[in-house]
Amino acid sequence: MKIITLLILSVFITTAVFSQKKQDKPIQEFISQANETQLVDKSTSLLSNGEFLDAELVADKLLTLQPESSNYNYRKGFVMIALRQDYQGALPYLKKAIKNVSKNYDLYSPKETNSSIDAFYYLAKCYHFLEEIEDAKLTYNQFIAKSDKKSQL
Repeated sequence: MKIITLLILSVFITTAVFSQKKQDKPIQEFISQANETQLVDKSTSLLSNGEFLDAELVADKLLTLQPESSNYNYRKGFVMIALRQDYQGALPYLKKAIKNVSKNYDLYSPKETNSSIDAFYYLAKCYHFLEEIEDAKLTYNQFIAKSDKKSQL
């Protein structure tokens, strides 16, 4: 009975792995052929639809084009938190993202170089979950000071 269960489990795991690889192929092809504007458009669409796995692949490509971009670092840090709650991994991206923030941040504009003020919130959240409480307080207060009083966060 254990052998049959293991065989069935093996088939399901193998199928899932190969299915994922087939699904990754179109996004990989797109990423390899797209220009920066197309990548930003795709990233925005993926983020808006909650497709964080593919959004992370696109963010990685955007960061190879402009590693210091506040916008691209914000996208990467945000998706790392949304996808797998990787607060430690998101920290360096969000630290870069807060270097240039804008109240008029436009997620949909391929010309946007700044990040959202919300980058302060996500950075504070990273500090908070990593138990760096003083940094969390400071960064939450920066978010509060810079954000609109009617912020969604």
